[in-house]
Amino acid sequence: MNYTDLWPLIQRDLLACLQADAFLAGLPGMLIEPGAPEATVQAAVTKVLGPQPNGRSGAGYLVLPVEQAFDDNPNLPLGPLKMPVTIQFVENVVVNRGPRGGEGVETLLAGLPGQTV
Repeated sequence: MNYTDLWPLIQRDLLACLQADAFLAGLPGMLIEPGAPEATVQAAVTKVLGPQPNGRSGAGYLVLPVEQAFDDNPNLPLGPLKMPVTIQFVENVVVNRGPRGGEGVETLLAGLPGQTV
């Protein structure tokens, strides 16, 4: 087993954590597999932005694959690695602000204390 075999598992765990988060619970998330062709990525974006079971549409996120890990101290065998992860939030603003869309940024900010829109 190679250490890169663990990267997709970390990616799935990250998606599960995001789906369990209270703030992101209403947004759909998709996992992009390593080496996925552009057509697959575009299909995922279309699915994320499309109608969802909760009746909302227009916003979501993609968990992109871990591409590489960085070793801060290569002289230390089996030392810790830093793995940058990328989460891309996508929004179709026109759909998201429509009557069947999400809440929009203004509605989210209006609920925070001290924020005016």
